[in-house]
Amino acid sequence: MPYVKASEKYLGLDKEKLTISTIEDKIISKIFIVTPSYNAHATISRTINSVVSQAGDFDIYYHIQDGGSTDDTLSIIKKWDKLLTNGSYPISCNSVTITTSSAPDEGMYDAIVKGFDIALPKEDGWISWINADDYYMQGAFATIDKINKSSHLPKTIQWVTGASAINKGTVQLFSGNRMLSKEVINAGLADGEHWDFIQQEGTFFKRSLWDKVNKTDGFANLQYAGDWNLWRQFSQYTDIYQFKYPLASFSIIEGQLSQTARLDYEKETETIISKEKRLNFFKTMDTDSIKSLYLSASCENNLIEIEQKSINVYYNQRVEHLKLADQYKKIDFINDRESLIKQLNQIIEQQKEKLSEKQQVIDKRNQELGKRKQELSERKQELSERKQELGKRKQELSEIYTSRKYRYAVIVSKPYRLLKNIIHGDK
Repeated sequence: MPYVKASEKYLGLDKEKLTISTIEDKIISKIFIVTPSYNAHATISRTINSVVSQAGDFDIYYHIQDGGSTDDTLSIIKKWDKLLTNGSYPISCNSVTITTSSAPDEGMYDAIVKGFDIALPKEDGWISWINADDYYMQGAFATIDKINKSSHLPKTIQWVTGASAINKGTVQLFSGNRMLSKEVINAGLADGEHWDFIQQEGTFFKRSLWDKVNKTDGFANLQYAGDWNLWRQFSQYTDIYQFKYPLASFSIIEGQLSQTARLDYEKETETIISKEKRLNFFKTMDTDSIKSLYLSASCENNLIEIEQKSINVYYNQRVEHLKLADQYKKIDFINDRESLIKQLNQIIEQQKEKLSEKQQVIDKRNQELGKRKQELSERKQELSERKQELGKRKQELSEIYTSRKYRYAVIVSKPYRLLKNIIHGDK
């Protein structure tokens, strides 16, 4: 299906700065994406490209909710609109529909709600938002669409996310897995301190789930912690499922809100759930009953499977991170990998004990050798003294044998010895 351009309608405002585009009722997209933007000319082109370049058997509806940019952001959006309209940019999915609205807003979360309100899909499709300086990984939409086409998966899957990924400019700095669960999220622990954040980039949810939450007081009216509280609301209705690889990447930009407003973010979360209450839940949570749910694609049968993992090991890592007392540690290896780790640790401990025993034997032998060495040293000293005594005796005898008195005694005794030999019959 070729690119579908939405019909444009203009409000009674400055047409140079405000354009509202809506989608025809007959157009239904399975994946609906919103990008809130404001003066994002340096990065928005990469973000748009990451959306419209997604390949697979699905339709994309992409809405950019601009906050009234004063730089070249809107002109860049129009260039992309033109590329898609005249076919200069080949698409790799069924269809791409892009719409734009530019008007002042009350903040990022307010802009996201306005974007979703313009033309959400009528069917229960997947929806998400991507900020104007972040981008999707290629294959992210196909991965999400695969959930719909995996008949063996439960239809109750409404909320999925990928592993975290961070980039700076064109360099990928980090990618790592995080263990999440609805219990942890509902308690407000996924705040970046007690537990890791849910990376908003690459988090998708169904429209039916979005319709259940308080989008005004619980999201749009917040300035810094809207996504944290939105996830809390989602966790009251369903589980979160994770892929072990990233679906999108967060970009580090100098001076961005996530860097400059950390204290404001913490204050806003404090008004919803106090740190004391979060910490108390963290200390008393029953980790034996809490599991993380993972989705993994199989190369053999091209199916997506569900895997459960205990959060105990991850919980202990967070305990270490928070520098809490050892009494909060809970070790329980329940899956094959953890059982293997436990067995290996037991083997290591056994080897340590054997090495300790061998070391004791070696130490004992070293002590015996030390005593023997001391005895030999003492014997050597005795022999040295004996040698000195023999040397002195030899010197004395030498002096006697060479003396004149000795030689005279020998001469005088010679006839006597001769006579003695004759008497005894000796020659």
